[in-house]
Amino acid sequence: MIFQGPNSLSSLFSEFYFSNKDLFSSDATELKSRQEVLGTQFGHFITSVATDVNNRAPTLSLFIDEEGRSFLGLSSENPLTRMSTIYRYRPSETTSLLGKLYSSLFPESEISLSRVILQSPLRTYFVAFCGNERLLKREMLKASLSGKGFYKMAEKVSAELFSYYCKYYRRWVKLRKGEVFIYPTEEIVKIVTGRPRLNYNIDLSIIIELSRLFRSLVVKNHRLLRPSNISPDMNFSGIATSVYEIALTDSLGIYRNIGLFYDMYSKSIEGAVETMINSIKILPLGEVLKND
Repeated sequence: MIFQGPNSLSSLFSEFYFSNKDLFSSDATELKSRQEVLGTQFGHFITSVATDVNNRAPTLSLFIDEEGRSFLGLSSENPLTRMSTIYRYRPSETTSLLGKLYSSLFPESEISLSRVILQSPLRTYFVAFCGNERLLKREMLKASLSGKGFYKMAEKVSAELFSYYCKYYRRWVKLRKGEVFIYPTEEIVKIVTGRPRLNYNIDLSIIIELSRLFRSLVVKNHRLLRPSNISPDMNFSGIATSVYEIALTDSLGIYRNIGLFYDMYSKSIEGAVETMINSIKILPLGEVLKND
């Protein structure tokens, strides 16, 4: 067996794998019954997926091949949104057990269960995975040959990072001077700054322009942060003044210091506005402006 991911998941994943792997043969039998239709050019998995209907928790998937070998994977993205499903099945006993594990990990989630056939290689970045060594080494080799780090990320996710990852997963975080929206996706985390609470009544378009300037200066001085944008898959609602992204494996410092970062951002925007207002109180025309 191979496990990669935060230590806090090791015992849970290992126990699930060893306790239930004998049940996976029935799922493998269903997969074998489709082999003539599916063909042998590519490998396939009969896959059970547990996810939160409100998209407020990661996705947990169980992949079983035609030999009954399996592995469990936790990811930001639902594999079904990244790969086409060949056949859909009713949830099995295995799927129900996966749902119970998901419920223990994310007790506040409203669970949705699916069971499908997916084609190998998988195109999912895993935060954690656990399962059959031969199967995982095969899939890891395929990912390596394609130049993708689908399985490499998990070994760099610490228990502390995973705790932050779950706590702030795809939600607004209220801060002293405003709020940020944190959105993990694939191998990155997007950080969306909301409108700061300023002492001046300033048009949003001006705040956005100043935020772009602030972001350009930040990314020049921080080698890990990159400019980003709101993508359609985020289903974002709210006010965004700027968007950053960072590799999930490099994001612990951001999670730890998100309040300090936002305070610096808010202070910079307010300082720029204040400086401009003060600079034009006395015009070269000799007229003193009135304060609103």
